[in-house]
Amino acid sequence: MEEVIIINNELLHYGVLGMKWGVRKQKDQINSKSRTIKRGTEIQNISSRIFDPNRAPRLYTAYTDYDKDSYVDLMGNFMYNERGYKNTFIVKKDIRVPSDRQAAEIFAKTVKENPDQVAKDMAKAYNSQHLIATKTANSFKKKFSELDNPESKKTQKLAKEFMSTTVLDKKASTSANNFYANLVKQGFDAISDVNDRDSGMQDPLIIVNMKAIKQSGSVKLTRKDLDYYYSYTGTREHTQRRKILSDVQK
Repeated sequence: MEEVIIINNELLHYGVLGMKWGVRKQKDQINSKSRTIKRGTEIQNISSRIFDPNRAPRLYTAYTDYDKDSYVDLMGNFMYNERGYKNTFIVKKDIRVPSDRQAAEIFAKTVKENPDQVAKDMAKAYNSQHLIATKTANSFKKKFSELDNPESKKTQKLAKEFMSTTVLDKKASTSANNFYANLVKQGFDAISDVNDRDSGMQDPLIIVNMKAIKQSGSVKLTRKDLDYYYSYTGTREHTQRRKILSDVQK
């Protein structure tokens, strides 16, 4: 799980350590269709400090048991150096999550509304993460002519690049905010966390409509908690649970 923290009005994004690659087939199976996280579902976020909902425009979260257990270990033991808080939330209304195809359509809509801005922001995000190879706004703009078909591999690839880099870069906030606003306008409340899902999680989400959830608790992780999850996530039982999709809502 990645956590959103705002410091000095800047949106920061933290990746996850220790995840495994190679679960593309399962990810495609889950994200090939839209899904609904039902009202009453408990979701979880792991933060480095007491969670303040007033400072989080979005929430990186888990709702399946496999993801919840994995994130306590990964974030608490590794990302936050053996500390952290487990924050829980209750879904107040059904949360709709778009399929990859629908997300690509919304990305294409965002591009058409302001292609110059999106191209500029995608270039900024790319260049901030690649110290040697760089891209210009024009190089992205040339690719936008291929966005008419949301099912094409080129459109899917470009949309995924946008969702995995540009929406997380504080210098690209204009296009990111426009994309999130379009998601909500289309009736969606969350988006797949493409970075974490490709790193071994089941169905990690980014909640973009914070009105759809209500915080129900926040507890500091103890040494006993962290030791338990460190041991448990290394077991065969936990590993096998990733392949069982009964927790993934439809």
